[in-house]
Amino acid sequence: MVNIPETVEYSKTLPGVVHVEDTIFACSTDAGERIKQVIEEHNLNRIIIAACTPRTHEPLFQDTLQEAGLNPFLIEMANIRNQCSWVHMDEPELATNKAKELIKIAAVKVKHLEPLYPKSVDVNRDALVIG
Repeated sequence: MVNIPETVEYSKTLPGVVHVEDTIFACSTDAGERIKQVIEEHNLNRIIIAACTPRTHEPLFQDTLQEAGLNPFLIEMANIRNQCSWVHMDEPELATNKAKELIKIAAVKVKHLEPLYPKSVDVNRDALVIG
């Protein structure tokens, strides 16, 4: 439903975006290798994935970023499958425009992401229950 070529061309015009690529099955092993290659070629420090739901796929892309030497939390996902293609099946123009807006929002947000690092904290297991 989303006009991908039009969305790709639009994404290239966004501030801070230095590379845009149309990839089918972005979660495949081959696509992951391509992502790592593009990160190196363009010296990228942030990534936007405009595809499917982060709920199931974000950890895979985080692993790819880490393998490429980036902090795995410097990624933003625009869920254009669930939020555009599926909900606007009968409205391709609306689906395309919404996909562009989600990608534009992701491009602004990703600039402000800061690296995160795992850390351990002590847990106080005392509790008070009221009510």
